[in-house]
Amino acid sequence: MENLVLGMRYPQISQGCNAYIPSKDYYSKSDSHMGYNAIDIKGMDTGKDAWRAKNRYKCIAIYDYASTGFYNTIFFTPCNEGGEPVKVMTPCHGAQYVTIKMTHDNSVRVQLNGIYDDDFIIYMEGTMGLGASGGNHIHLEACLGLTTAITKVTGSQYYNGKQYILKDGLPLNEVFFLLKGYTMYEPSDNKRYPWKWVDSVKYTGKVVEYTKNEKDGVYGVDLSQFDAGAIDFEKLSKVAKYAILRVGFGADKDGQHDTSFFDFCRKCDEYGIQKGAYIYSYAETEQEARNEANHIIRLCNEAGGDFPIGLFLDMEDSLQTKLTMSENTRNVLAYIQEIWKTNYKAGFYSYTSFCDAHVDMSQIVGNAIVWVANFGPNDGTYHSITTNYDYDIRQYTSTNKDKDFSTREGLDQNLHFGYDNYVKEPEPVPEPEPGKPETPDYDAQIKDLQEQINQAEEKLKKIDELSKKIDALNASIDKLNQESILTHDKLEQQDKKIEELDGRLLKAGQALLGEGE
Repeated sequence: MENLVLGMRYPQISQGCNAYIPSKDYYSKSDSHMGYNAIDIKGMDTGKDAWRAKNRYKCIAIYDYASTGFYNTIFFTPCNEGGEPVKVMTPCHGAQYVTIKMTHDNSVRVQLNGIYDDDFIIYMEGTMGLGASGGNHIHLEACLGLTTAITKVTGSQYYNGKQYILKDGLPLNEVFFLLKGYTMYEPSDNKRYPWKWVDSVKYTGKVVEYTKNEKDGVYGVDLSQFDAGAIDFEKLSKVAKYAILRVGFGADKDGQHDTSFFDFCRKCDEYGIQKGAYIYSYAETEQEARNEANHIIRLCNEAGGDFPIGLFLDMEDSLQTKLTMSENTRNVLAYIQEIWKTNYKAGFYSYTSFCDAHVDMSQIVGNAIVWVANFGPNDGTYHSITTNYDYDIRQYTSTNKDKDFSTREGLDQNLHFGYDNYVKEPEPVPEPEPGKPETPDYDAQIKDLQEQINQAEEKLKKIDELSKKIDALNASIDKLNQESILTHDKLEQQDKKIEELDGRLLKAGQALLGEGE
């Protein structure tokens, strides 16, 4: 399956977030979409253009006029045949669950919990809420995650001081990335991204629970200066795709760098191990979090800048347990914002117990690559856990049970469940079997030469046949030429005979008239 497919045949974007009106090319300060992510889209045939399900969608909520003041508000999510949610690729956050909300259709064409696909009409331009759009249109919002809730927000940046919107709404550029089908919007890199199917996802009302299957994860480790001298990188490269390396801790100051970071980077590059990086956080304010972001950015730049796994903020210190959830969340988001300003991917790491108690994960998931730690029995093996927020990487043990690439008893090991979304692996070069010299494939060469000979003989045969035809044609031409010459001579003789008879006739006529002899 390809990207989310949803759209009209002839869409016109009449109003976008921040109330930008393309048809008038200006930003309105008084229109209804001011200050949040929403799009009004109308068609060329007013009131006739439909949004269609070009892949599979489930209707997860229907709100009528009495609930919202609009005809009608319907929530959809991409799903599989059984109606379970599936992820769709987003431009900035990898594979994510998304919710689509549409408003203004005058009648409901779908049923709650219904599953729709195969070009089924799921929404039609409505006549309510005209505003700046100036005609029938569909009001569209999309957000990260699964939700059936509309959030009331207030503030001077909103039209009439308040709005009812989707939390974690996607901005216009990301919504356009999701739109495909009749609208023909494509990612800027012109690639097609497959949907990622997720095992063991349970959807109950407004809560999604996640249980990751070990077989779906890609193995890797995270290392710091405490692993110095203990890692055989050649052996590590045979079993691990990546290593997440500590750059240091806190602000960018002398003495706060990890002494093994650059050495580990060189060895990962030498043995083809993909890299990520993390910084242990002491941040208690947004500014301190931004300083820590600058710290990790500088060191990763100095190390060559190749860190496709991401740059993670490791938040777990006792200082941060004394802050409010709101304060910690703002600090994490400040770090994330700084990282996304660069070419790096932003990431967040902590223990699941810290995440549950001290960070609003609904604001982090979708804005960063989420890496969580939960060891369970911590016996060196993987044990499943269930969370009510999604994550990409899990650190599942800090015990070295049977890994011969490390001599330490303590060894942080991870499974990455979104690896293929973020990392482009080079194509593997096949190697000859050990102990077996690589010999030419003579049978294949002989077969190839015989085929070439057969083709040449067929060509010669055709050339011989053509030569015979040409000879026959030339003989026919010669015969015609001979006949033409004979005919020409005969005609000359006839002309002379006629000329002689004409002369005799003339003389006879003159004699009769007495003019001749």
